Amino acid sequence: MTAVLLALVLFLGGDPTAAERAYRAGRYQEAYELYREALAQPGAAAGEILCNLGNCAYRLGRHAEAVLHYRRALLRLPGDRELSFHLHLAERQLGTAAADAPAAPRWTHAVDRLPAAAVLALVAGLQSLGLLALVFARGAAARILGAVFVGLGLALAGHRARREWFPGPPEGVVLAPEIALRAAPDPGLPPVLRLRAGEVVRIEERGPSWLRVRHDLVRGFTEPAGVGVVD
Repeated sequence: MTAVLLALVLFLGGDPTAAERAYRAGRYQEAYELYREALAQPGAAAGEILCNLGNCAYRLGRHAEAVLHYRRALLRLPGDRELSFHLHLAERQLGTAAADAPAAPRWTHAVDRLPAAAVLALVAGLQSLGLLALVFARGAAARILGAVFVGLGLALAGHRARREWFPGPPEGVVLAPEIALRAAPDPGLPPVLRLRAGEVVRIEERGPSWLRVRHDLVRGFTEPAGVGVVD
């Protein structure tokens, strides 16, 4: 059975929210609507609520929609292992799970969870220790350790900079049973590729009535209604 992550988003006198009560009672559509309302509230715990929306969609059999919510939640809760497990279950239901996809190193998850000021302090500390060892240490082992500290600091800084400043095109999740990619935004053209529900694309450009997306090495245009943006 799927493990259920139910965050207590709001409390009234210590009682669970109406959304959680509806979920526990098996009223998944009602819980879904209540979580959507909670997500719109100022200061809402968006990551936890999006995960709960994914759980509701999964229980309702809307697995592609669940994938979208889980991926949106992971933007806010990077490296959450239980959330990643839920995402894998939903993708497996759709036949889109990449069992052999390499996992991101654990240290990147830890860095992603830190505030920017904490990352800056950590990088500065590693660089300072490394430079001190390189300048003042006499033994070869100490200098090697200093070089390792400097390298770690540069790796942390580079990873965080890429994440903050160069995130790349946003992801999209195919929500329709099938979409067609075409060489131009013309529905009369033959498809260059067909994608099924749950598959992930990169959204490179958005127009009023079309998206230009990339799937692996294939680029094409499709209607925006069939794709949910991971934002």
